[in-house]
Amino acid sequence: PVFDIKHSALTRRLVFLQGNDARMRTGKLSLGPANESWSDSSVHVDGKEVINYTEIAAAQQRPRFEDKSRVFQEMCREKLRVDWSEGHMRVLVRRQHLLHDSIDAVMSLSRDDMRKIWRFEFMS
Repeated sequence: PVFDIKHSALTRRLVFLQGNDARMRTGKLSLGPANESWSDSSVHVDGKEVINYTEIAAAQQRPRFEDKSRVFQEMCREKLRVDWSEGHMRVLVRRQHLLHDSIDAVMSLSRDDMRKIWRFEFMS
């Protein structure tokens, strides 16, 4: 098939692969025809659906970006975030290396740790 700029569309396709580190997902990103693509319409945590298509669509229907952003943040805060009493992340950073230390710390977190509340502290 020939790509026609006026009538064709491509979507991102992400295939997850087995990685060396269980904390970090590994995948392959490619482009594919839109008619061959699909996306999961819900979010699952520990096998349980926590956000469904209806909630995602309701957020997308908001006319202003600020409203979409607020609804999305509320969904994350209410349904995905782990309560402080169930665990939180303490991230130590050096003032002189703020960006580097922060990136290293975030990249070392597991998928479960990403849902916890983070507390950044400066080392003296």
